[in-house]
Amino acid sequence: MIQPIVKRSLLALALTILFGSVAAQTPRQSITWDNVQREYLVHVPTQHTEGTPLPLLFFMHGLGGDISRYDSWYDLQTAADQYGWIIVLPQALPYTIDYMGYPFDLGSTWNAGIEVTIGELHYALNSKVDDAGFLMALIDTLDSQYTIDHDSIFFSGISMGGFMTHRMAIEHGDRIAGFGAISGLIALPLADRNPVNPVNMLHIHGTDDEVISYYGYLNVPLLGEIKMGISVDSVIDYWVSHDHCNPTPTIDSMPDRIDDGMRFVRYSYDEGEQNSHVQFLKVIGGQHEWYVDEMQYDVDYMVELHEFFCRRQPHYSGIDGLPISNLNVYPNPATDRVNITVHQPSELYIYNIQGKLISSYHLEAGNNTIDITSLHSGLYLFRTNDDTIQKINIISNHE
Repeated sequence: MIQPIVKRSLLALALTILFGSVAAQTPRQSITWDNVQREYLVHVPTQHTEGTPLPLLFFMHGLGGDISRYDSWYDLQTAADQYGWIIVLPQALPYTIDYMGYPFDLGSTWNAGIEVTIGELHYALNSKVDDAGFLMALIDTLDSQYTIDHDSIFFSGISMGGFMTHRMAIEHGDRIAGFGAISGLIALPLADRNPVNPVNMLHIHGTDDEVISYYGYLNVPLLGEIKMGISVDSVIDYWVSHDHCNPTPTIDSMPDRIDDGMRFVRYSYDEGEQNSHVQFLKVIGGQHEWYVDEMQYDVDYMVELHEFFCRRQPHYSGIDGLPISNLNVYPNPATDRVNITVHQPSELYIYNIQGKLISSYHLEAGNNTIDITSLHSGLYLFRTNDDTIQKINIISNHE
């Protein structure tokens, strides 16, 4: 018979996401909310003009997560510098449950509205903590310290942080411009609630996620599947319905240029109330991971979040989701040269993935060839003056 201490270890392995050694790098800051000291990390772009309003992006960790570790893994200072955004990592509070007479520490746990039943035991995870209030208070604190663009406040998170992202969208979509949830669903108790406002929502989920399954279950060794949220399809239906979007999506089967064992398909639902829109990035074969580096995978989640959020903020660095038409660039990936076909004379602009203009060319109607040996390896955006765009992966032979 397995001893309870072993069961607790197995449960910890399943419930606690992304463990590892903690090496603090960025100094933690804190505010007092609800008589508790709450911690967070903040990254401000290294190069920015004082007094210029900056977008604000919250990134929320998963269950058991530590913000210093996440900060080290995701290199969010680099993202802040690339995009010119303030990026904030708030820390959840610890939570302990009584499991079979034994205290079990879940680690840092968001009050994302999650309630679970294990056998005859029912738990509402950290339900006495007002995390939503803390996060809104943190916006006010940052607003008093920096010049924030109030129309460009965004929330994102992975796993339980994704659950918390959905909760914030339901309760505070009147103040937050956009949301991006990765591998986290809408908690069951929140599924019948009406959002306070139409929202812009990006949801990313892998079909082979073995932690938070596509159908809303947490997979726990020995205990089996524990229902935590509504299914991914129900999440998309929820936001499309409440935003009053066109229920027929535009489907973009993204280029399968890298042998990463996955296929990425984007479903876009537009024409929502107050110009809201919903996107679902379905990762066929994807697991409970944060996929980065477009040299290893067909997408980079941080890039996807940024491009989705920039759709409503075209004046910021980055390129929003422009239609692909009247432009054919090949081969893709490319090395020394690319062939470009356009229907009429056009101006071509080449941007890096951060939205910086690299070069421009005049194209004649028909076929054109451009030398790209001066470009470094990476993903680029080829855009014509009629606002058509294509992503091209360049692999340099000269580095």
